[in-house]
Amino acid sequence: MKKPADEMLVAGDVDGQATWKRILKAVEELLAKELSTDATVH
Repeated sequence: MKKPADEMLVAGDVDGQATWKRILKAVEELLAKELSTDATVH
């Protein structure tokens, strides 16, 4: 299964690929951080 960023590159959409890479990086950062004890999760 191709990642969205890879699909954008194959389609020639370099800007789309860059956007997906930023999205993936942000998601990884959010998942890597521990929640503080007073955090509220919705």
